[in-house]
Amino acid sequence: MGFVTTQVPEVPLWLGMGCGFLVALVALALSLREWRPARLAIIFKLTRHIALPIGISALVLVAIDLLFGLSGMRATILLTPIVAFMWLFIKGRPKMVEAGHTVWIEIGLLGNTMWLFAASITMGAVLTETPVFLGALGHMGLAAFPSPVIFAMIGFIPVGLAVAGFHPTIIGSVLVAITTGVDGRIEPLVVFMLILFGWHCGVILSVSSMSVAIVQRDFMVPLTRLAAGQNLVFALLCSSLISFTYLIWTVTTK
Repeated sequence: MGFVTTQVPEVPLWLGMGCGFLVALVALALSLREWRPARLAIIFKLTRHIALPIGISALVLVAIDLLFGLSGMRATILLTPIVAFMWLFIKGRPKMVEAGHTVWIEIGLLGNTMWLFAASITMGAVLTETPVFLGALGHMGLAAFPSPVIFAMIGFIPVGLAVAGFHPTIIGSVLVAITTGVDGRIEPLVVFMLILFGWHCGVILSVSSMSVAIVQRDFMVPLTRLAAGQNLVFALLCSSLISFTYLIWTVTTK
C-alpha cells in the first residue's frame, strides 16, 4: 500500500485499503476449490490470531492518514514500529524479547531487498518522465482504444512480466509508467487496483518473489509448478475477471 499510494497519491489510503480488502476476499473465494465448512474453519482458525493486530494497525494507519495527511509510505514507515511495539508490550516481556531477537536477525537480511525496493521506485519515476519510453507507448496506440480495451490489454501485462521473473516492485513501476502514457484514460482508483494486481502476480508467479522462494524451499515444490502451474491459471482467471468487471462498470456508469 505504501508503494502504490506513493505512485498514485490521488487515491486516499482508506479507499485503497478498502478496495484491496474486498479484492482479497474475492481472491480467497476463488482459491477455494471446495466450499466445505471444515476447510473454512481451518482458515479462520489460522488467521484469527493475526486478524486483530493487523486490523488495529490498518485502522491506525488510516486514521493518521485522514488526520495529518501523511502519505501511505510515510505513515507505514513512522507508525508500524510504534504499533508493533505497543502490541508486543501488551503481550508481555517474553514476546518482546523473542520479537526483538527475530527483528535483529532479519534486519541484516534486508539490505538487498531495500536496494531493490528503492531502485524500483526510482525506475518507475524515471520511466514516467522519460520521453523515449512515453513516445514508445504513444506509438503502441493504446490511447486510441476504448478504456475497457486498454484496461484488458494492460491487465495481462503483469502476468507476463511475473512469469518472466520480474520482482513485484518492478512490475508495479512498469504499470505506473504504462498507465501514465495512456492520457488519463484510466481512473486513478483503477490504476491503483491494477498496480496491486500486478504486485499480486509478482508475488505468486515470479521466481524473484520471496513468497515463491519460501514455498519452493519449505514445501519442495518445483519452480515450474509455481510459475507455470495452478498459480498461472489463477492469475489469468483473476485478470479476465477484473477486465470483465471493469467493462461492466464502465458501461453501467455511462
